[in-house]
Amino acid sequence: MKKCKIFPIILFSIFLVLPFFLSNVKCVTTINDTTFPTNEGDTHTWLVTASPLNPQYLGQKINFTTDAIYKGQHASKDALIVNCTITLYNTTIDLWTIEHIGTYLAANETQNYLWFSSYFLVDFRALIIPTPINLQLVASTLSNSPRYTNHTINGNRLMIISDGGMTKHVFYYSTSGFATSLEGYFIEALAVRYELITPIDGDGGEIPFGYFFIIPSVISIVIVVLFVKKRHSIKIRKNI
Repeated sequence: MKKCKIFPIILFSIFLVLPFFLSNVKCVTTINDTTFPTNEGDTHTWLVTASPLNPQYLGQKINFTTDAIYKGQHASKDALIVNCTITLYNTTIDLWTIEHIGTYLAANETQNYLWFSSYFLVDFRALIIPTPINLQLVASTLSNSPRYTNHTINGNRLMIISDGGMTKHVFYYSTSGFATSLEGYFIEALAVRYELITPIDGDGGEIPFGYFFIIPSVISIVIVVLFVKKRHSIKIRKNI
């Protein structure tokens, strides 16, 4: 009879915690040493925080949604392939527009292989890169753009010089592979700056035990403890 009573309590505790646990578990697809630092369904947003040459662009946004991450073949190589959707927010007309749906990149850093689709290659839109970050490999891949002229690397800062030196694209990457800031220059003058405004703590396959997970966990533990304590006190009374 006592076993019948404890079972519903344990079951209740499991169902109380399980939804929070599942909602916080993140799986990241990895191939060899290559990991893409987002999860399917994640959306990351970059905001225009400076635009001296075109003030009307202030407040515009880029959304990068990871649609799929999978292992496949690309250019006869085993690769981690990422599909995404890119949407742009135009403040002038207050409208989101879809710019790209499809493949973003294919990567296998163990084989020193990285490929960007043409949409991202031409205008150097390397918003998120595989980890561990290899900026020399990123720069080498972006050099396939018809606009590419040269590049420099300084720590986690990558500068692509393009259009014969007329324009520059500067990326500041976090160690987790996100371009936290992107700057575009035209004849040495800052034209636009994008900044990542989506928190990236917990990305990269971690299981974030945030407050929403801790609260139900504590409740469940308290329920079990109270039950055990009550059962123990009943035993003591019987022995008396």
